[in-house]
Amino acid sequence: MAQPTAYDSLVATLMRIAAEQPVETIRVNKVCEEAGISRATFYRIANSPAEVIVGEQRKIHEKRREDYARIMSVPGVDSYSLYVTQLSLVMADVWESADIYRQSFSQNPSVLAGELLRFVQEGIEDFIRLRGNEINFPEAVRRLPEDERIRMLSAHFAHGEVGVIRAWIEQEGQVGIEGAVQAFFELAPAWYLEAIGYPGNR
Repeated sequence: MAQPTAYDSLVATLMRIAAEQPVETIRVNKVCEEAGISRATFYRIANSPAEVIVGEQRKIHEKRREDYARIMSVPGVDSYSLYVTQLSLVMADVWESADIYRQSFSQNPSVLAGELLRFVQEGIEDFIRLRGNEINFPEAVRRLPEDERIRMLSAHFAHGEVGVIRAWIEQEGQVGIEGAVQAFFELAPAWYLEAIGYPGNR
């Protein structure tokens, strides 16, 4: 079996510490001591503990974005099912690191919330670009230039989605992923629910 690299040891140590305290408050000296690496080694790898944690989450997010692209290219997948799948997978990924997110969410600003927001917003942008022709936008939204409309809509829904995820994580996922996903859709505007074929509007 291959020996763990300094990076492997650093990541494992940071993940453990970040589940106990906000990543924004982790000191480099503590990480180095517990990972068995020098400060010089740490700074060859990263500028801060938060950079490592965010980088690891970004790897997950980029892989997931590739998954979404494949799902969206499958003929016959309706918009609602696509959106449910997307949101459910995001929540499952967050749940895998629930303790770390819960700790980080206690900070303002939260580096993990910022990374999650970026990822979710990009996913919604992809969704709107692909399925926007199925959405009957309200007149004021329809009048906006396309790029501005996509940015505004994706920012609006991404903040709502991350807000739901944050509240769900803080309550330790008591309602489960399916319940949290349903709550998100129930909170969305009626025109959007109708446009994506939400079953409650049928």
